[in-house]
Parts: sequence; structure tokens; C-alpha cells
Amino acid sequence: MTTDKAWGVGFATIAHDGTVLDTRFRHLGWGNDVPAEHRDDRDGFTDPRRGVALRPISISIDVSSDPQSAEDVYLRLHLLSHRLAKPRSLNLNGAFGILGVDHTFNHEVAFPHVADGANAGFVQTTGKGFIHEKPEVFHAQAG
Repeated sequence: MTTDKAWGVGFATIAHDGTVLDTRFRHLGWGNDVPAEHRDDRDGFTDPRRGVALRPISISIDVSSDPQSAEDVYLRLHLLSHRLAKPRSLNLNGAFGILGVDHTFNHEVAFPHVADGANAGFVQTTGKGFIHEKPEVFHAQAG
């Protein structure tokens, strides 16, 4: 890493209450600004089956300072997973307090503050998106 500045371009998955559930970066790298060839002017869209909106995101961050948003945290995690940053080289202070994820298991992620009524429980990730399960199923699988 030669700079403390990084950038990313992709889509954030947003719950109905505005919680950022995930951010996937199609392009990312080091530098102060997003390079012109990676700027994206596409519109966001909603996915009614999953009950989420996908919003385009273009972000520049300072990896030496504490993360400021969920999108910022996800960019740092992408930098690590793409091996663009060495382990322990990014400031992740408070990162998991920023994310909306409360519990994770093999293929399940719990978002109790997003769940409502019949959908209370956890969200199971699959190749087709998220499937909401009821709490008794969560306890059976988590135990």
C-alpha cells in the first residue's frame, strides 16, 4: 500500500429502513479519487422479491482513519479480500459496530432490527438472494 486513500465503485444493498446490508464493489483501488474510466452513472433499482433497493455507490476513503459508514467498512473488507491491502494494515476501529449485522452463521445473517412480524428471525443467503425464516427455524439451525 503506497497511500492511505482508497476508492470503490459498486452497489449498496439497502433495507426498507435505510440500513446498508451489503456493498459490492465492482472496481476498487488505491488513490485519492475514482478514476474516470471507473465512474458509473447507472441508476439504482429495487428488488421487490427481496424487499431491498440497490443504490450505486462511488466512494473515496482514508484507510488510516476510523470507518465512517457501512459502505466504508465494506470497501476496507474488499481491499483485504482482494489482497490489495495487507492484514492489519487498515484501520477497522469500530467497523463491526457500524455494520447492521448482529449474528452470522454458515449461510445465515441475522438482522433483527430490519425483520418485522412474520419475517422476524434471520435472513438466509442463497444463490437467489435472501430468504427470511422464522425464529424457531433459526434456533433449530443455530443450535
